[in-house]
Parts: sequence; C-alpha cells; structure tokens
Amino acid sequence: MSRIFRENIRGLSAEYQRILLDDLVTAFQNRVNVLMRVQMKRLNESAKSGSDVEARISRVRELMIRLKPTKLRLKKGVLVRLDEELFVKKNKDGKIVVYEVAE
Repeated sequence: MSRIFRENIRGLSAEYQRILLDDLVTAFQNRVNVLMRVQMKRLNESAKSGSDVEARISRVRELMIRLKPTKLRLKKGVLVRLDEELFVKKNKDGKIVVYEVAE
C-alpha cells in the first residue's frame, strides 16, 4: 500500500505532497472520530442492559494493563493511538476518554 502511495504522489512537488498528506491525515482523523462516535452511540444504547458495559469496561482495563507508561500531551479533540486496540482523546471539556477498537 505504501509503495503504491509513493508511486502515485511521486509526480507532485514536495509542497503538494505535504498538502496531500496533511489532507489525508485530517480526513483519516475525522473518519476515526466519526466511527468512534458511532461506536460510542451503540455502546450507550446497549448500556441500557448493563452487562455489556461492564464487560467492555473490564476489557478496557485489561488492555490498559498492557500499556507501557508514556508521557502524552493531549490536545483537545485529537485522537491518539496508544496501541493496536486503544485510543485516547481529550474532550473539549477536558475529560480524557479511552476507546477500544472493536470489530
């Protein structure tokens, strides 16, 4: 995939390559945010049963135990990948939310 990407942007000037990469990263972050909101909405809907939320909280705890201590500077609204399955984001109100990537 990276080889194909490099081949396709090779014809662009360095400036246009930077612009394209910035656009792609922004689009990716926006898409991840949308998918996270959809996932959280579904989680909230299933929270009415109670047991699903407890299972997910337990799973997030398991995943967090695997994390190595890392110093992060979180910007509000920016999603940061902690590992293969966990993301963290600082909300506009300053609260930090941890998300698990689930299938």
